[in-house]
Amino acid sequence: PRYIQARRYLEDLIRERGLGPGDQLPPERDLSSSFEVSQMTMNRAIQEMVREGLLYREVGRGTYVARQDSTAHFGILGMVALGTPSEVKSDPYGGEILRGVRHAALDTNWDLLLIQGPLFHPDEIAARLRGRADGFLIMSAPDAALPGLRQLRSAGVPFLSVGSSWPDEDIPAVDSDNTMGARLVAEHLVSLGHRSIGLVAALPFMSNSRDRVKGFTAALNENGIPLPDERFIMCSQGYDVTPEECERAVKMAKTNPKVTAIFAGGYMLATRIIEALQTAGLRVPEDVSVVAFDDKLSAAFLTPPLTTVAQPLEAMGKRAVVRLEAAIRGEKPLDGIELLPTQFVKRQSTAPPPAH
Repeated sequence: PRYIQARRYLEDLIRERGLGPGDQLPPERDLSSSFEVSQMTMNRAIQEMVREGLLYREVGRGTYVARQDSTAHFGILGMVALGTPSEVKSDPYGGEILRGVRHAALDTNWDLLLIQGPLFHPDEIAARLRGRADGFLIMSAPDAALPGLRQLRSAGVPFLSVGSSWPDEDIPAVDSDNTMGARLVAEHLVSLGHRSIGLVAALPFMSNSRDRVKGFTAALNENGIPLPDERFIMCSQGYDVTPEECERAVKMAKTNPKVTAIFAGGYMLATRIIEALQTAGLRVPEDVSVVAFDDKLSAAFLTPPLTTVAQPLEAMGKRAVVRLEAAIRGEKPLDGIELLPTQFVKRQSTAPPPAH
């Protein structure tokens, strides 16, 4: 129920701001707006906490913290993510993972504390996390965070990386199988008859992006299909594509030997590439097939509907909570990387190469 989620938001707010007995909460209307729930829902959550003696209200003045509940929940799970809580919730990637984390925490009666990143330096990680929760989920960490993660691991702090994984590191993680997902893309294009294929990738400092490049190129090599430098674009602006990079993609599709298919290793990359191709007078998929990675709700409603790879983002969040909880309880150690399978979603942005 929404009022239970609103209560969790209130508990997070009290902990994040370090509010103690006698401290006043923001006005109910502001809380409703911040947590994106109705004022009626927020009022119900507050009334429940008042009945339990956690909050008290003074007519004409406001709502105050009465005491901290030490028995209602098993403990606190901290989730470190880039951006504010509202930004994470609205992000299609992070929001799906967070939804899974919230559902699993609610089901297992743990409180969830959102901690705004990035946390790169080891001293910064130690200072920001120490004593704030019983264990931590660290979402979409870049390579720059590895020194701090190694330090947490050495210190015996229970934590899991979610959405980033490093096979050569002793960092426990739950991730999607990016390598296999990209292999599925290559195998699909090859099965359609494509032999001249381009790749647009991003964020080389993120493990999931590198895994996609690795899986895709390995599958091409196994089929005897080269990927020369002129057909490989590494974007310089995160998960977006600059106009110059779009021009390069169009040039790949117009200059002999023309590419007949492009794999864009991210959803935004794919939509930008399709727009650039169509603006240049090329048809998708009649002239050039395009495949993406990530299956946003809008993917099925693009022109054309987008062939892509779906990640089990919500399941990743749920599984991470289950593993972290088991470790905190001493039931099972946190070791190794668990990869959840991706799903290839065939729509109308891919077709056999044009006949010449």
